[in-house]
Amino acid sequence: MSEDDDESAPSVASGVVVAGRYRVERRVGAGGMGEVYLVQHVHTDERFAMKVLLSTVISDSSALERFRREARTPARIDSDHVVRVTDADVAPELKGAPFLVMEYLRGEDLDKFVELNGPMSPQDVVTYLQQISRALDKAHALGIVHRDLKPENIFITRREDGSPLLKVLDFGIAKFTSGALGDLANKTATSPGQIYGTPLYMSPEQAKGDSKGIAAQTDIWALGLIASRMLSGRDYWDAETLTALIAQVVYEPMRKPSELGINFGDAYDAWFLKCCDRDQSARFSTAGEAIFRLGQALGVIDANAIFTGSPVVIAPPSPSMRSIAPQADKGLSKTEIQLAQTSGTIPNTGHPPARASLLKVAVGATAIGAVLAIIVFGFLRQQGKTSHTPAQPELDPPVATAATQTSTAPAPTPTVVPAPTVSVSASAAPSATASVSAAPVELPSATAVRPKPKPTATATAPTAAVTADPKPKKNPLDGRL
Repeated sequence: MSEDDDESAPSVASGVVVAGRYRVERRVGAGGMGEVYLVQHVHTDERFAMKVLLSTVISDSSALERFRREARTPARIDSDHVVRVTDADVAPELKGAPFLVMEYLRGEDLDKFVELNGPMSPQDVVTYLQQISRALDKAHALGIVHRDLKPENIFITRREDGSPLLKVLDFGIAKFTSGALGDLANKTATSPGQIYGTPLYMSPEQAKGDSKGIAAQTDIWALGLIASRMLSGRDYWDAETLTALIAQVVYEPMRKPSELGINFGDAYDAWFLKCCDRDQSARFSTAGEAIFRLGQALGVIDANAIFTGSPVVIAPPSPSMRSIAPQADKGLSKTEIQLAQTSGTIPNTGHPPARASLLKVAVGATAIGAVLAIIVFGFLRQQGKTSHTPAQPELDPPVATAATQTSTAPAPTPTVVPAPTVSVSASAAPSATASVSAAPVELPSATAVRPKPKPTATATAPTAAVTADPKPKKNPLDGRL
């Protein structure tokens, strides 16, 4: 199958040299905001992924600002765990359209990795998320909230020694809080009253359109849901429509993971409910602390260890990581696919159409009324049902896959490893970059949204099965909030 399923002709022909230094090889994706091309530097022969903003959106000031934000934010964070943007400019070959150039990665995004390999071991989950937490803590210290953290925006590649290297993608709809410094602090890339984010991983403050409530803890909420997906191989929420999903996020009781068949003990249940507490002040203060406590809850970090802010050495990743094997260069970079996805991708990524539409939904200002109505309904419903009390305690072709595991993860009994600390501090990471975000679109109220089919498993609290319909060519839900 072709990597680029868009039937329209590419705006830039193969062989064209952009800005005197990037020779276009081919288009690898197209979306609502722009196109992504595989390019090669004419002086060094290094290959990159180039994002070109479409001429139809150049006049949109918000789209332009999101584009600039994608180019500049990664450099401000300056982390090994943020994808690098190496260049940004305009060129006559593109009729004056702006473009940005990103590093070329080999590997796959976390969502695809879990989909191919099934539930991950506690050791791997903590190892991977420790890297993501370092990038988030650096961003949060600068007043930058990602606001669209999800498995598709976490990319897994490898170092030369074979160890996993994870990178955060797509800061296009990042929120800059009062702590942000420099010219970014006064820039607005989103419109007041609109909802931005991805429904399955958005926090209650996002679902309610409370832009002033967006903070570091917004990303920490998403970390809890991402960890749940990594450990179980499936989504925490089981709603079948967007309206029902927002209702679950905003007011329905948070269920313990063990009630859903995600059995990792009481300590993990308590950790999840703290990470995803609707009261922001009750969540973990930093991403690093959240993942350190996750390691303790799962038994891969000594329960008596003291959190110092530095990553903790734990058991090596399981052999599942070896499924990302070195590949001969066969053409399409997974980074290019991911960059196309984040702009409303056309290419087929292998996700069931039903879940893809749920994960990439854009909701405009017209959705706010529906959301508020849901909240009021939920409040009245709660008055009549005292039992609803919450529990307390924004490359290459697919690689070889590991054997798929079952969705129901039994309570593990891993070897507890002492907690020696690493001398590397959270601020010691080098370079950075970003990817491209989709412009928000208005969503008709009560639009059906179908999550992807869940793996077969025995669960304590079974959820309803969902039948995925064929994905329409022009799905108004393709995009994110």
